[in-house]
Amino acid sequence: MRNKILLRGPLLSRSGYGEQARFALRSLRSREDVFDIYVDILNWGRTGWTHEDTEERRYIDHLAQKTTSLIQNNQNKQAAFDISLQVTIPNEWEKIAKYNIGYTAGIESTKISPAWFEKSELMDRIIVVSDHAKYGFDTTVLDAIDKNTGKTVASHKVQTPVVSVNYPHRDVEVDKIGLELETDFNLLTVAQISPRKNMYNTVKWFVEAFEKEEVGLVIKGNHANNSTIDRHKTAKVIQNLVREYPDRKCKVYLLHGDLTEEQMAGLYTHPKIKALLTLAHGEGYGLPVFEAAGNALPIIAPDWGGYCDFLYVDTKNKKGKTKKKPLFATVDYKLAPVQEAAVWPGVLEKESQWCFPIEAKAKAKMKEVYRDYPRFKSWAKKLQKHIKENFTDEKMYGEFVAATGLVRELQASDYVFVSDMFAQQYIGGAELSLQTLIDKCPGTHTALNSHEVTEKMLDFFGDKTWVFANTANISREILEKISNSELNYFVSESDFKYCEHRLPQLCKVFSGGEECACGGSDKGKLYELFYNNAKLTFFRSESQRQLHLESLGLNKKKTTVLSALFSEEFFKYIVSLREKYDTKNDGWVVSSSPSWVKGSADSEKWCKENGKEYTKIHGKPYPEVLQLLAQSKGLCFLPKGYDTCPRLVIEAKLLGCELEINDNVLHANEDWFRTSNLQDMEDHLREQPKRFWDLVQDAA
Repeated sequence: MRNKILLRGPLLSRSGYGEQARFALRSLRSREDVFDIYVDILNWGRTGWTHEDTEERRYIDHLAQKTTSLIQNNQNKQAAFDISLQVTIPNEWEKIAKYNIGYTAGIESTKISPAWFEKSELMDRIIVVSDHAKYGFDTTVLDAIDKNTGKTVASHKVQTPVVSVNYPHRDVEVDKIGLELETDFNLLTVAQISPRKNMYNTVKWFVEAFEKEEVGLVIKGNHANNSTIDRHKTAKVIQNLVREYPDRKCKVYLLHGDLTEEQMAGLYTHPKIKALLTLAHGEGYGLPVFEAAGNALPIIAPDWGGYCDFLYVDTKNKKGKTKKKPLFATVDYKLAPVQEAAVWPGVLEKESQWCFPIEAKAKAKMKEVYRDYPRFKSWAKKLQKHIKENFTDEKMYGEFVAATGLVRELQASDYVFVSDMFAQQYIGGAELSLQTLIDKCPGTHTALNSHEVTEKMLDFFGDKTWVFANTANISREILEKISNSELNYFVSESDFKYCEHRLPQLCKVFSGGEECACGGSDKGKLYELFYNNAKLTFFRSESQRQLHLESLGLNKKKTTVLSALFSEEFFKYIVSLREKYDTKNDGWVVSSSPSWVKGSADSEKWCKENGKEYTKIHGKPYPEVLQLLAQSKGLCFLPKGYDTCPRLVIEAKLLGCELEINDNVLHANEDWFRTSNLQDMEDHLREQPKRFWDLVQDAA
């Protein structure tokens, strides 16, 4: 049976979002065995609409008629569709079907707005166009406010899974475009005249860089729409920008109005167009950059934004190691708050930051491309080859369909792992521990995100062994089915899911000082059943286990303790760091996580009161964190709530750091951790993955 899916977006708009909506449509069409497609066509600002008589346009018109007929016969839109796929900015997302997917070009700055955060929670899945956009969703933290006291009590991240999928490269016929260019060497910029696109500086810096040289800048853009009035307005803006340079040799040209895909290809391949220039403050993806790169046009751009997904290419150095290399002219930049003129409440918040290209660096890079053009053209040809090989229609359509979380080609496996997130999606302590178990899995396995666990999945893998990790996003209905089933399953518990806030102390804060009583709630009773029906539940520390035993009516014999888990590669790296940094500096390390539970402010306060120089860590690459710990004298970690077995504390001790911790570090009093013999500690930790699998196989 096919799922009725409503694709809501600007399917006919000549815009980035229009192309995004059409890419979504093409992806769904690649699996018409799964999707029964309907459309809700949106306007997109003042952008023009496509008017070419193509098979795709006729198909969209057919879908529009089909949708109208369905809605007329079923007034309840939410009941009419199984799935909605909403291609728009998150402010416009809403629950309009049983399962809702938000698809956005994402964020040009460093954080999403509170409005986006709120709307994200309405979605079952979020798809974005780049890792840059995904990072914005994954790292934005909002403060929660206690409605009774008005005090800030916690920090929260978007809980809805966010998946990044790039666009495919499309080979289109080139429609040669006539340009009256007096200059033979011309840069091209494709952008609206807007604060985000940084067009004022783009034009000004270009003119100042080439004031004495016969070089051109072709501006393919507009101010608001494609009308005659807008053309005159855009031309006037540009004229005002160059008026103070009356003796310049360089030229600035305006190309105003809509162009077809074929005409844009003609523009990118025009013999007098030599490179594409963008100095935008931020791009969720940068479709013109992608199109230009796919046509072997050299790119000049800041090294920050969604286009880095495709402008970097894996290359091998002399030692045979693979490293990502930029195949474009990179412009240095600094991050700074979004300027007042660009603030858009609910979309671009003044508290967020984006990139500001450095003037001297931008001018120097433009001149470098001009003077050493063959080198950059060579890079562009390599980049084109990379894009054509790695961003094919077939591949990207498949990735998009997979990103919906609705299509999975099921294969028989011995083990099924379930988690809200896996290490490939989010680097967290629980995710890294789970990955260690997966890597040591003694048989074939399937990994399912929590929302993917359906009755179909339970039936398909009904005779297999299941491992449930962080599963806060699993539906209550499915959790009840699992708990009352004959399923052979195990639980790896990292926090306190029976608690409404997943943390007893936080629950106390929200309740105005009352102790957490969630163990007696409906949710508590469900998790009690879930743990008791499991073959075995693994807790991260003895204290965490005891707290569960006190709050829930658990069968103690069906529980055990398993610490945080580490890979063999981790231990090898730890040993190498200890050898490399055999002496330490006087510095301390504190976590600067915005999460309330981590107690970052308290850790910083302790360092200041005790005269400790310290470095804050948050969002750093994992190897960098370990390197810093290896060089530092100590770690101060004073969480406000229970942290069941924090990896950071373990890592710090293994790397010889002094520790300033509190009783909320729940593994702190366990013998394996209290030992002064690091080898004994390592041996204990190394044994844990094997112990897990031995117990699973014995119990199964």
